[in-house]
Amino acid sequence: MGDDEDGVPAAKRRQPAAPPPPAMVDYISNLPDAILGDIVSLLPTKKAACTQILARRWRPLWRSAPLNIECHGLLRDDGTIDFRGDPGEHLDKAAITRILSTHPGPVRRLRVPAHHMQPRHVNALNDWLVSPALNNLQVLEFYHRCDYANLLAVSSWPPPPASVFQLTPTLHVATFSHCTISDGTARSLHFPNLKMLALEEALLPETTVQSILARCPVLENLLLRGNVGSSCVRIVSPRIRSIAVHVSSFRGGAHLQELVVEDAPCLERLLRTLPDGDLGVTVTNAPRLETLGCLSDVFGVTKLKLGSAAILRLNDVKFTEAVCSVKILAFYSDSLSLDVVINFMECFPCLERLYIKSCSGGKNAWRKKYRGLNKHHDFRLKNLVLENYRGTKSEIDFATFFIMNAKLLESMKFKVESRICMDGSWIKTQHTQLLVEKRKSICAQIDIRKYDCRCNLTHVESVHDLSAADPFACRC
Repeated sequence: MGDDEDGVPAAKRRQPAAPPPPAMVDYISNLPDAILGDIVSLLPTKKAACTQILARRWRPLWRSAPLNIECHGLLRDDGTIDFRGDPGEHLDKAAITRILSTHPGPVRRLRVPAHHMQPRHVNALNDWLVSPALNNLQVLEFYHRCDYANLLAVSSWPPPPASVFQLTPTLHVATFSHCTISDGTARSLHFPNLKMLALEEALLPETTVQSILARCPVLENLLLRGNVGSSCVRIVSPRIRSIAVHVSSFRGGAHLQELVVEDAPCLERLLRTLPDGDLGVTVTNAPRLETLGCLSDVFGVTKLKLGSAAILRLNDVKFTEAVCSVKILAFYSDSLSLDVVINFMECFPCLERLYIKSCSGGKNAWRKKYRGLNKHHDFRLKNLVLENYRGTKSEIDFATFFIMNAKLLESMKFKVESRICMDGSWIKTQHTQLLVEKRKSICAQIDIRKYDCRCNLTHVESVHDLSAADPFACRC
């Protein structure tokens, strides 16, 4: 083997260069058509249509995939809306009609502004609802728009068009807003496959909800928000798992004042969103109820009867037998009180997660009053969240009780009020005053930070949110 004139062996000098890195592999496009079609169907209409430009492989998928028609995404270019205008005038109705008539695939979801049930728009709506493309529709949502809904008087809310009723046998999810559903109409409905139902700002006579529930044999989630016409709703449902109620008293007419859960053997979550009116809740049979809240004494009092427990106000809890099924609790209190919380923990001894929002703090000194509490009570609290935290002495005394005594504590979150100036020095002072280094549970995580959360404890914006295992955990 010869050497070159620099003394480097020729074989070594002629070693081939390293091969270039392999090209990126498009694993998504290699998926079966059925899976890709499902991906396309989950996208809003405009974005689903745009998938045709990704690659030649994607072009036929849009034409065969089940559609997700989101009417809010089909506004014309001049679709700016002010309070004097009718947002229906800006909806590209012709585009929806064209999609329904030319798209060979089925429609899985149709989401339409509720004001399209008004007389000036209902003809176009009827044309869509009788389209053969909707024969196997699974999701139908008539949603209300905040920028338009308040302009409509209750007396102008129309009944759903008759063409809606032919779709009910295949629906899995339904939302009805800003309409009137009479008891006679409710008795004519049949939802054999419906699992999620939302009735939002609708006119519902006294027995309408009961009539609808009787025709939903597999219903799991029920959202009642801001309805009028009925002061009492009774729930009898063998499969229902989640109920959320929002009482709105700003409109005329009777609003909900009493909720009676007579028989709900599978009920797991009973929720109240953004209280703004008093509500009485009676639960007769719900042995699997685990999640409860948001109870309140600020914007509207929630009076709850659950088994032997009677909660007239947050500071008035009476019970003869503990309710052991409840594991998650949330309440909004005018004043942060350790006495109130300990009373709740005695009523719900298996409580694991607790969410508290308060406006101010009371006297929470505990070292003498509750020094030996752990010897007589086996508290199981694992997660505690304090909203509107300001770092006052009252709040620090409250928090140190759990830091020093909760043996199973895994996390404690302090959601600091927005006007507090948080810097490194303030946080360090808080850690010192909270006695974090002396915490009973060495594994407990202490988290102090500001949270930009748009929800009010209960994170329920649509009926789909009722399926969340913990509806109070922030997902913003």
